[in-house]
Amino acid sequence: MIKVIITEIDGYNYTLKDNKEKFYKINIEFYGLSSNPTINDVIYINEKLLQEIENKPVSFGPLDEKYGKTINYNNDTDIICITTKEGNIYLKRFYG
Repeated sequence: MIKVIITEIDGYNYTLKDNKEKFYKINIEFYGLSSNPTINDVIYINEKLLQEIENKPVSFGPLDEKYGKTINYNNDTDIICITTKEGNIYLKRFYG
């Protein structure tokens, strides 16, 4: 997993920056959160998934939700971790 920082938010359009100063634009919708991530929050995401969803719509929601991708704990490609001031939030990919 790589670490990306949210640098800009415009509706559901998030601009993310990795540690090599590369920027990614992703349309992300979050489900099951009391508040969406904000600028300077960190997302840990599988690099292959990040490249796959770049410039595409995607959604993430709670791990225990019946909808979304089936979680294979040996393969974390469909799981992300968001680090906010309140702590870590783990989400699974719903679609996209």
